Amino acid sequence: MVFYSYVLVMKVCERHRTIENIKSLGAFIYNNNGCIRSLSNEGVMQPMKPFFDQNGSPQAYARYLHLQIDLGQQVNSKFKKVLQDHGDIFTYTIQTPESAVNYSMTNAFALDHFSRAEEDQNWSPQVTADALEHMDMQWKEFSRTRWSTYLR
Repeated sequence: MVFYSYVLVMKVCERHRTIENIKSLGAFIYNNNGCIRSLSNEGVMQPMKPFFDQNGSPQAYARYLHLQIDLGQQVNSKFKKVLQDHGDIFTYTIQTPESAVNYSMTNAFALDHFSRAEEDQNWSPQVTADALEHMDMQWKEFSRTRWSTYLR
């Protein structure tokens, strides 16, 4: 058994259909002697770039699920195939502790890979740890100057 952490991006459907999709994924995992550690519905969000369904029409909103499971390696390849063939899943990412991280942030929330712009994820090297302190100091100086001018 190997631990896998998936983030699934699904089409926004009616509640009944979403429940059926999650049940089918759970049944596949349990029928193949897997274990679900965590399943969290992160909700419906609007991604930076729209996803396209099988008909090619853009979808403005997507449902994000965070799924942490224990599976065997052969079963995991079958599970990936199920995810790829699923009609309501746009895309997915997988993070395993053994493999290299597929994006540069080390302590990142898994949904940042989908919902944040590249410039929001990776700040330029000019931004230092005291950048907020420096901005606060400039604001205090500006405020002090403005009030002293007003009080004259």
